[in-house]
Amino acid sequence: MIALVLAAAATTALSAVHYDCTIDKQFVVNNQGGSWNNSQVKFPGVAGGDWKFAVDLNGSDDLTAKVAWAKDPIQIAGEHAALRIGQGSVAFVAVAGAPCMFTEQSCMSMVEIVDASDGTAVVSITPAGMSKDEQSEARTLLQVTSLGTCKRSEGKIQ
Repeated sequence: MIALVLAAAATTALSAVHYDCTIDKQFVVNNQGGSWNNSQVKFPGVAGGDWKFAVDLNGSDDLTAKVAWAKDPIQIAGEHAALRIGQGSVAFVAVAGAPCMFTEQSCMSMVEIVDASDGTAVVSITPAGMSKDEQSEARTLLQVTSLGTCKRSEGKIQ
Protein backbone atom coordinates (compact mmCIF):
# COMPACT_ATOMS: atom_id res chain seq x y z
CA MET A 1 0.00 0.00 0.00
CA ILE A 2 2.80 2.42 0.90
CA ALA A 3 4.50 1.58 -2.42
CA LEU A 4 1.32 2.60 -4.32
CA VAL A 5 1.13 5.93 -2.49
CA LEU A 6 4.82 6.63 -3.18
CA ALA A 7 4.40 5.68 -6.84
CA ALA A 8 1.40 8.01 -7.20
CA ALA A 9 3.32 10.84 -5.53
CA ALA A 10 6.28 10.31 -7.86
CA THR A 11 4.09 10.73 -10.95
CA THR A 12 2.78 14.12 -9.79
CA ALA A 13 5.99 15.41 -8.21
CA LEU A 14 7.85 18.23 -9.83
CA SER A 15 11.51 18.73 -9.28
CA ALA A 16 12.51 22.37 -9.41
CA VAL A 17 12.62 23.66 -12.97
CA HIS A 18 14.45 26.85 -13.93
CA TYR A 19 13.97 28.82 -17.16
CA ASP A 20 16.02 31.72 -18.54
CA CYS A 21 13.74 33.38 -21.07
CA THR A 22 14.00 36.06 -23.74
CA ILE A 23 11.09 37.65 -25.58
CA ASP A 24 11.95 37.65 -29.29
CA LYS A 25 8.82 39.03 -31.01
CA GLN A 26 5.78 41.02 -30.02
CA PHE A 27 2.58 41.41 -31.97
CA VAL A 28 -0.35 43.74 -31.40
CA VAL A 29 -3.93 43.24 -32.56
CA ASN A 30 -6.34 46.14 -32.25
CA ASN A 31 -9.61 47.41 -33.62
CA GLN A 32 -9.44 50.73 -35.41
CA GLY A 33 -12.61 52.06 -36.94
CA GLY A 34 -14.30 48.65 -36.90
CA SER A 35 -11.40 46.91 -38.61
CA TRP A 36 -9.02 44.45 -36.91
CA ASN A 37 -5.33 45.09 -37.58
CA ASN A 38 -2.20 43.20 -36.50
CA SER A 39 1.46 44.02 -36.69
CA GLN A 40 4.79 43.34 -35.06
CA VAL A 41 5.60 46.05 -32.53
CA LYS A 42 8.48 47.41 -30.48
CA PHE A 43 7.76 49.41 -27.36
CA PRO A 44 9.38 52.85 -27.00
CA GLY A 45 11.43 53.30 -23.87
CA VAL A 46 11.99 49.54 -23.43
CA ALA A 47 15.40 48.37 -24.59
CA GLY A 48 15.84 44.95 -26.22
CA GLY A 49 17.80 43.65 -23.22
CA ASP A 50 14.88 44.50 -20.93
CA TRP A 51 12.91 41.54 -22.31
CA LYS A 52 14.90 38.88 -20.38
CA PHE A 53 13.58 37.15 -17.26
CA ALA A 54 13.80 33.93 -15.25
CA VAL A 55 11.05 31.59 -14.05
CA ASP A 56 11.42 28.99 -11.27
CA LEU A 57 8.69 26.34 -11.03
CA ASN A 58 8.32 24.50 -7.73
CA GLY A 59 5.81 22.20 -6.08
CA SER A 60 3.70 19.21 -6.92
CA ASP A 61 0.01 19.67 -6.09
CA ASP A 62 0.47 23.39 -5.39
CA LEU A 63 2.65 24.42 -8.30
CA THR A 64 4.13 27.92 -8.13
CA ALA A 65 5.95 30.03 -10.69
CA LYS A 66 8.38 32.62 -9.35
CA VAL A 67 9.30 35.23 -11.96
CA ALA A 68 12.47 37.29 -11.53
CA TRP A 69 12.56 40.19 -14.00
CA ALA A 70 14.79 43.15 -13.15
CA LYS A 71 13.15 45.64 -15.56
CA ASP A 72 9.68 43.99 -15.47
CA PRO A 73 8.17 46.15 -18.25
CA ILE A 74 4.83 44.30 -18.17
CA GLN A 75 4.57 43.71 -14.41
CA ILE A 76 4.76 39.90 -14.13
CA ALA A 77 7.59 39.61 -11.55
CA GLY A 78 6.65 37.81 -8.34
CA GLU A 79 5.26 34.46 -7.24
CA HIS A 80 2.11 33.08 -8.87
CA ALA A 81 -0.03 29.94 -8.63
CA ALA A 82 0.53 27.84 -11.77
CA LEU A 83 -1.30 25.04 -13.59
CA ARG A 84 -0.03 22.13 -15.63
CA ILE A 85 -1.91 22.45 -18.92
CA GLY A 86 -0.33 19.42 -20.62
CA GLN A 87 2.76 17.24 -20.62
CA GLY A 88 5.71 19.63 -20.32
CA SER A 89 3.42 22.67 -20.27
CA VAL A 90 2.48 25.16 -17.58
CA ALA A 91 0.46 28.39 -17.41
CA PHE A 92 -0.07 31.08 -14.81
CA VAL A 93 -1.68 34.49 -14.45
CA ALA A 94 0.24 37.45 -13.04
CA VAL A 95 -1.77 40.26 -11.46
CA ALA A 96 -0.36 43.61 -10.29
CA GLY A 97 -1.43 47.15 -9.51
CA ALA A 98 -0.75 50.21 -11.65
CA PRO A 99 1.22 51.62 -13.34
CA CYS A 100 0.72 49.23 -16.25
CA MET A 101 1.95 49.25 -19.83
CA PHE A 102 -1.35 48.20 -21.45
CA THR A 103 -4.10 49.11 -18.98
CA GLU A 104 -5.01 52.06 -16.77
CA GLN A 105 -5.76 50.69 -13.29
CA SER A 106 -4.55 47.09 -12.86
CA CYS A 107 -2.23 44.75 -14.75
CA MET A 108 -2.93 41.14 -15.72
CA SER A 109 -1.01 38.76 -17.97
CA MET A 110 -1.34 35.08 -18.86
CA VAL A 111 2.00 33.31 -19.24
CA GLU A 112 2.44 29.91 -20.94
CA ILE A 113 5.64 27.86 -21.06
CA VAL A 114 5.90 24.71 -23.19
CA ASP A 115 8.97 22.46 -23.00
CA ALA A 116 10.74 21.23 -26.12
CA SER A 117 12.70 17.99 -26.16
CA ASP A 118 16.11 19.67 -26.51
CA GLY A 119 16.31 21.45 -23.12
CA THR A 120 14.58 24.58 -24.35
CA ALA A 121 11.04 25.90 -24.11
CA VAL A 122 8.82 28.45 -25.80
CA VAL A 123 7.05 31.16 -23.84
CA SER A 124 4.00 33.28 -24.59
CA ILE A 125 2.86 36.29 -22.56
CA THR A 126 -0.55 37.81 -23.24
CA PRO A 127 -1.44 40.80 -21.06
CA ALA A 128 -4.85 42.37 -20.74
CA GLY A 129 -4.83 45.54 -22.78
CA MET A 130 -6.80 48.42 -24.17
CA SER A 131 -6.20 51.57 -26.10
CA LYS A 132 -7.85 54.94 -25.66
CA ASP A 133 -8.94 57.41 -28.31
CA GLU A 134 -7.63 60.71 -26.95
CA GLN A 135 -10.40 62.82 -28.51
CA SER A 136 -13.47 60.73 -27.66
CA GLU A 137 -11.88 58.95 -24.67
CA ALA A 138 -13.48 55.72 -25.93
CA ARG A 139 -11.55 52.53 -25.18
CA THR A 140 -11.10 49.47 -27.35
CA LEU A 141 -9.38 46.12 -27.03
CA LEU A 142 -5.63 46.06 -27.54
CA GLN A 143 -4.31 42.49 -27.72
CA VAL A 144 -0.55 42.08 -27.34
CA THR A 145 1.23 38.74 -27.60
CA SER A 146 4.90 38.40 -26.70
CA LEU A 147 6.68 35.25 -27.91
CA GLY A 148 10.09 33.97 -26.91
CA THR A 149 12.39 31.12 -26.05
CA CYS A 150 13.80 29.79 -22.79
CA LYS A 151 16.72 27.63 -21.73
CA ARG A 152 15.52 24.99 -19.27
CA SER A 153 17.59 23.54 -16.45
CA GLU A 154 17.14 21.49 -13.29
CA GLY A 155 14.31 19.14 -14.19
CA LYS A 156 11.22 18.77 -16.32
CA ILE A 157 7.52 19.52 -15.96
CA GLN A 158 5.70 16.19 -15.57
